[in-house]
Amino acid sequence: MLERLNARLERLEQWAADGSMKPLPYVPIVILGSPRSGTTLLFQFLVASYDLAFTANLHHALFGWPALAERIGRVTRWPRTADYSSDAGRTRGPRGVSEFWRYWYRFFPKSAEECSLDRIDLRRMEVMRGSFRALMRAFGRPAVSKNLPAAFRLAALQKFLPETLYLVISRNELASAVSILAARKRIRGDYARWWSIRPPNLETLKHLAPEHQVIEQIRATEQAIVSGSMNSNRFLTLTYEELCRDPPRVATRIESFLDLHGVEIRRIRPLPASFEMRPTPKIDPELEVRLRAQLKATEGGRGVDPA
Repeated sequence: MLERLNARLERLEQWAADGSMKPLPYVPIVILGSPRSGTTLLFQFLVASYDLAFTANLHHALFGWPALAERIGRVTRWPRTADYSSDAGRTRGPRGVSEFWRYWYRFFPKSAEECSLDRIDLRRMEVMRGSFRALMRAFGRPAVSKNLPAAFRLAALQKFLPETLYLVISRNELASAVSILAARKRIRGDYARWWSIRPPNLETLKHLAPEHQVIEQIRATEQAIVSGSMNSNRFLTLTYEELCRDPPRVATRIESFLDLHGVEIRRIRPLPASFEMRPTPKIDPELEVRLRAQLKATEGGRGVDPA
């Protein structure tokens, strides 16, 4: 029933569009990173601390016309709470922050290989811009979202949503890899079953051992971001460890970055002094040994404790 409703909303949204290539009224801010790198914490930190609009679970539920959902529900106008709870990136309640993935799959193929500029549907990109413009108008101010697959869509996003600013967050590679494997086991029931973002070389990665898969998943995502951000000043790079250790310093860096691009954001509550880093989840000991060995064998890993 919800799918049928969204199909109708999508048609109504396109009928109501008032010019897809007009300028966006406000600047979108998109959070990028590999799985389990701190993207959700950064998202929640910005929403709790600043008067920013944001993509929420209600917008995700009504992805066929999220601007209508915002105008009816005024989700981003309700009083904010400093809620930092999440489960593998998912949050609860209509106002919980959302990666908004169903909306983006309206315009982009699920396959990362199909998202290059020479293969993308240009008409759908124009429709996307019109839709996003309507959403920004409904928000009435700059908005923040996160979308991990956007790492493999940067060429199209930079062409059709060139106003966008990007916050890129990374994490200790071993901690990220262990966390992805733990999520696979908990959510999929098997370390060998794929979970989260799918890089362009997925079919090749499927033939590797799980510990090798997650390392390449992280590195393919980060490499795509590096390649997409070359010769651009619209990307700010942060780390999960820095965010946990010193949120006010990270906030200052973000404010300076946004101010450089003419975006002013207002703090709505005092910033937390720090965040407690989540303990690294437990995985099968033999798997962790193989993971550490794989990290050593492939460039040693970024920030990996060799012990």
